[in-house]
Amino acid sequence: MLHSRHNKQSVGKYCAPALRMGIALIRVLSESAAPMRLSDLARAISTNKNTTTRLLSTLIQEGWVEIRKPGPLYALTLMPFSVASRVISRLNIGEAARTPLRELWEETGESVYLSVLHNNRALHLLHFDAMGPVKIAGQVGGRYKLYCTAPGKLLLAFAGENALREVLAEGLKRNTGNTITTEKALRAELAVIRRQDFATDNEELGRGLICYAAPVRDYSGQVAGIVGSSATTIDWTLADFAGKVGKKISRAASLISKQMGYDGNPVPGKANGQK
Repeated sequence: MLHSRHNKQSVGKYCAPALRMGIALIRVLSESAAPMRLSDLARAISTNKNTTTRLLSTLIQEGWVEIRKPGPLYALTLMPFSVASRVISRLNIGEAARTPLRELWEETGESVYLSVLHNNRALHLLHFDAMGPVKIAGQVGGRYKLYCTAPGKLLLAFAGENALREVLAEGLKRNTGNTITTEKALRAELAVIRRQDFATDNEELGRGLICYAAPVRDYSGQVAGIVGSSATTIDWTLADFAGKVGKKISRAASLISKQMGYDGNPVPGKANGQK
């Protein structure tokens, strides 16, 4: 059972409607390009003007909202940014991922890991070995090429053109008959990964080895790392692995992204987080 589901079961019966509406009000104001009128705010959070006025009054007293004239119009102050920035400054991807990754490992029993982009390699920050008798040679600190692994291809897909050129300049060495070895094929693969928002490795690094990876995004929507899992063709076909384990990997990556501050919205002016 993943951490988010456990939390929902634990606290789902408790709710403070006023707090929920206050959060909704802050979100609406944060997404508005201009100060808003009382009537528009009430409509946006599906409540009446009296309730909205009380919420605004509290937020104004706490320094989160200010009144603009003529109007009156309402806008957020920098207080939400001040509060959020303190959390962000203390949070790193390893801390955010540790518990969800362990729970993913306990749920699947497969080799799972957290990787980040470092010097044109996918670097494992966290790694849990598979529980079965067959162990996959992954470890904390392990560094893996970008063009022939699921975590590497996913990181490369969102790393930008300069990173891709550096990988191409290094050369696309053939490891197996499934390894991508041409620029055209690699670019096509990366385009597919950006559309589907996950990556797989179908025995491209080594024979008998398959992988699935999903992106972890930070508060800005950029890909900060990946959650991945590797298995062998002794136990799985790639289609079954992606269909059954892949969904759990993507769910864990989404949970970590939320803990990193990602709200699920695409970055304006950027293709799905691509730099």
